[in-house]
Amino acid sequence: MKRSDHTPPLFRNLTSYVGALLVLGGTVLLIAALISQMLFFRSNPYAGIVTFMVLPLFVGFGGVIFLWGMRRESVRRRRLGSDAVAAYPSLDLNVPRQRRRFAWAMVAGLFLVVVIGVAGYHGFLFTESVTFCGQLCHSVMQPEHTAYLASPHA
Repeated sequence: MKRSDHTPPLFRNLTSYVGALLVLGGTVLLIAALISQMLFFRSNPYAGIVTFMVLPLFVGFGGVIFLWGMRRESVRRRRLGSDAVAAYPSLDLNVPRQRRRFAWAMVAGLFLVVVIGVAGYHGFLFTESVTFCGQLCHSVMQPEHTAYLASPHA
């Protein structure tokens, strides 16, 4: 079903664009950091914090900003009057173009869920590691960490 009034979608505003940029940039950086963390870096605690804690937050925060921008635009249009309010989007999977767009959106969403899931799992493993606790998080634990490294359990 085509729009007769040619009202632009709700995501066409600066706030939603910034959110989309954060999601896209954060996802690209997260994938690059995950690949480099798995292939090249040894146990670098600061790279682990960026990879497993900071970048997933950027992706999530960008998604929240994107949705908030859409909500703000909807409220702004309602204040202007009912003519400026966009209708709810219709999804007709009998139309091949909409079916392809829906399939791409599902694939992209699944990919994002997998990437965030992998980052979250590795983030949990990283916070449980000796590197995180001994070198990065607890500087007061330096004597215990030194003793651990010299022990047969290290």
